[in-house]
Amino acid sequence: MLVGVARARWAWLALFIACASLHTCTARGRITYPDDEIVFQTTQSLAERGSLAIAGIPHRTGEKPSQPTGTFGWAKGRDGQRYGFFGHGLSIVALPMYALGRASLDHVEPHWRNAIRADLFAFHARGPEADWLRIVVSLTNCLITPFAALLLGVWARVLGASLRPAIALALIYALATTAWPYAGTFLSEPLSTVVLLGAALAVARWHRERTSGRSRWLACAGLLAGLSVHVHLLNLIAIPCLLGYAFAPTWRARSWARERKAW
Repeated sequence: MLVGVARARWAWLALFIACASLHTCTARGRITYPDDEIVFQTTQSLAERGSLAIAGIPHRTGEKPSQPTGTFGWAKGRDGQRYGFFGHGLSIVALPMYALGRASLDHVEPHWRNAIRADLFAFHARGPEADWLRIVVSLTNCLITPFAALLLGVWARVLGASLRPAIALALIYALATTAWPYAGTFLSEPLSTVVLLGAALAVARWHRERTSGRSRWLACAGLLAGLSVHVHLLNLIAIPCLLGYAFAPTWRARSWARERKAW
């Protein structure tokens, strides 16, 4: 039994390392979309000033024709400052990568600058520091996406799949879907996948333990579902689905009275 558990853990670890390596080696290494730049600026503002306020993108990017230049991706707060509206979850999760970029800035080979073409369109003022910080931070999803694959595989295991099909499912997600190209961006979709899959996995664990009266997995699912809205507002759409997934056994068994405290 213990040997089987240890073997499974090594298999999941190997899957994570392999996928993270592939995603990192094929990443763009730069901020590709204006949405990414807004999220990066929020990370930078949090790290440098402890604030969510950002400067915005100075030139025209994704604004509607009726909107003035430099207004993409943010809205004014009550204090008159600009705040990105793509969710702050990824900006917070990326803070360790920003710290890594800042710490390694003076220790990398100077010729790395030649890896980025000078004529590429950028959403920021170009410079060695600005480019390097964006390179490092943009790799955040290369770690988040393999973690999403791992959660998907573990969810399959909880639902009754054996180890090999669960690992195959995780690999298919990580390497044979749009999850791979998304891993090379600084968009919030990979982190949205993590929190939503995490909530679904917690619900599945709740299904297995609900008769014991323990509610920790249901509480965990609720927490992750709530946090998902701070990653991307559109995750509101998934909350009724997660709620239905969690409540279905209770409704079928008519056990609301017994499980009311947990809910």
